[in-house]
Amino acid sequence: MANHAVTGVDEVSNSIKASLVLTVTAMIWGFAFVAQRSGVEHVGPFLFNGTRCVLGAVVLFVVMWVQGRFVAARQARQELAAGSADSPEPTPSRLSTPRLPLIKRLWADTSIRGGIWCGLALFAGSSCQQVGLVTTPASQSGFLTVMYVVLVPIFGLMIGQKTRWTAWVSVAISLVGLYLLCVKDGLHIASGDLILLLGACFWTVHIIVVDRTVKRAQVFRLSCVQFLTAGVLSLAASLFLDHFFTHGEPTWQGLVQVWPQLVYVGVLSSGIGFTMQAIGQRHAPPAVAAIVMSLESVFACIGGVLLLGERMTGRESLGCALVFIAVLVAQIVPKSASASESAVQTPV
Repeated sequence: MANHAVTGVDEVSNSIKASLVLTVTAMIWGFAFVAQRSGVEHVGPFLFNGTRCVLGAVVLFVVMWVQGRFVAARQARQELAAGSADSPEPTPSRLSTPRLPLIKRLWADTSIRGGIWCGLALFAGSSCQQVGLVTTPASQSGFLTVMYVVLVPIFGLMIGQKTRWTAWVSVAISLVGLYLLCVKDGLHIASGDLILLLGACFWTVHIIVVDRTVKRAQVFRLSCVQFLTAGVLSLAASLFLDHFFTHGEPTWQGLVQVWPQLVYVGVLSSGIGFTMQAIGQRHAPPAVAAIVMSLESVFACIGGVLLLGERMTGRESLGCALVFIAVLVAQIVPKSASASESAVQTPV
């Protein structure tokens, strides 16, 4: 009985710690909208994203390298303790394993193959987000981007997944919020808002692709590959598309002016933020994690008001509040659904 009590206390403690970690992650991601919004004033959106993603890939590569060194050192200590360090001969199975061509070996790696697909979705979503930020304030952009939480059940329905009734309630609430937030006088919707909503669709695809691949992949390797893929595509696109947003002026020199923003979104938002998300979700149920991480929209609004001097009308503030309520409602699990989901869960 005492052991069960201790285990329960440990679970609660781990859950609280996970929520705190995910809250900090949401804050990092939310304030990233401020860095991105100020960054597009000096650098084209695709060059900014490309540099950011490459920095994120470098950070994750370093994390993987350090992690690999620790694992190798621990295995070496275990072998020494077991007295097996004097048997370095390769096993027959390793000697008899045929080596595939490099390209086939890389593509056969689930982490690399899945990372490429995730990188394509990440490139599309981040490109729409950064282009939309050219004209849309950071305070609004966060709420428009977080619409992916509401869109996930809709996209899931298209691929045969069951959708709870609470998801449809959240969709209705979000439509009202989006109307107040985006539709101006004369039923006019700003182009930046539409682009951000399109980006939310791509973020939804990204979430679904990650969910389909991460269970069979090494998390850090998959993320490193996806950032590298998105970075290369963004840098290539910057050569042909950035001049539309910079009036034909070269923007490579602008990287010097926005290096603090790039370090923030590349190192903190992409590299460290993803690592903290992975750590937090070890002990937080998916629904709880989604609710906590959706707070990035609130932090984006706070950052836009405090750091960029943005102001929102009463109508826009009400729209943001409704979108945030819709995000929370989308995570509500009815008792019947919760019981059925618990019945089919298996221990990890």
